[in-house]
Amino acid sequence: IDVVDVADDRLCPAGEEGIRHGVVLAAIHAEELTGLGVDDGVGKLAAFISIAEEIRGNAVHPVDLDDPVGQQIEAVAEVFAKGGDIYCASASQMFKVPVEKHGINGHLRQKGKIAELALGYGGSVGALKAMGAIEMGLSEDELPPLVDAWRQTNPNIVKFWWDVDRSVMEAVKYKHTTSSYGLTFSCRSGMLFITLPSGRNLAYVKPKIGTNKFGGECVTYEGIGSTKKWEQLDSYGPKFVENIVQATSRDILCYAMKTLRCCSIVMHIHDELVIEADPHMSLDVLCEQMGRTPPWAKGLKLRADGYVTPFYKKD
Repeated sequence: IDVVDVADDRLCPAGEEGIRHGVVLAAIHAEELTGLGVDDGVGKLAAFISIAEEIRGNAVHPVDLDDPVGQQIEAVAEVFAKGGDIYCASASQMFKVPVEKHGINGHLRQKGKIAELALGYGGSVGALKAMGAIEMGLSEDELPPLVDAWRQTNPNIVKFWWDVDRSVMEAVKYKHTTSSYGLTFSCRSGMLFITLPSGRNLAYVKPKIGTNKFGGECVTYEGIGSTKKWEQLDSYGPKFVENIVQATSRDILCYAMKTLRCCSIVMHIHDELVIEADPHMSLDVLCEQMGRTPPWAKGLKLRADGYVTPFYKKD
């Protein structure tokens, strides 16, 4: 990856040798998300795959604002750009009423939150329960309508799941190479490859067409299962999307780490970098450098926030 040279006096006034005292933490936030339902920050970073701008190579295709889906994506992007509450925005779209945290229809925010966090990768009632929906006060009867409302509100995400599913099936079944959403799907040398926007490959060993527990066709591959043994695993569109999202998130964070290569990065947690730094290091400059968009993700708006602390803690 071509990385911008940031070893300048604004960022590291004392040079590398002087970066030893205190700890600076910064985290990237994607401002343009569709609510892919990812709780940890790393997953949120890669939601650009199905957001307001579809990336094909280096070409950016803007959203059609005359299209209802495009309008919905643009509206969610605007929430992040203005620093709004995505859970309130999601609940407002799902239930067609204004929702404000600790304000009007505030009780619906919890439903918007649990839906955003549980349903982004094909999850249904079981995913809501696993995320703690019952413990949060939702009843069994409320869960199926919540799933339906979220999927109807996020048709672009649902479409992305099944577009990926079809592309993977075609690659494995017919050995065709297809490209969409800035991704390339291919099958060669006994491996299924999904090439990410960064150019990095996800690889799946010995892919085959198999049968899932519901009796339908699915893609299977070899890997380590829940028993911690090497076995045949099955997958489908939403699960592949989760792999894509998490992997692209890693690539965005890695780009930030390479951009900040002159700093003493001691560890990273989800979307955070922990930097042991000279007290004179500029936090604002650090955040600006960390929030730079990779060249392969044109159109993605990133922002990094940070804080200074003598020991690691959550902000």
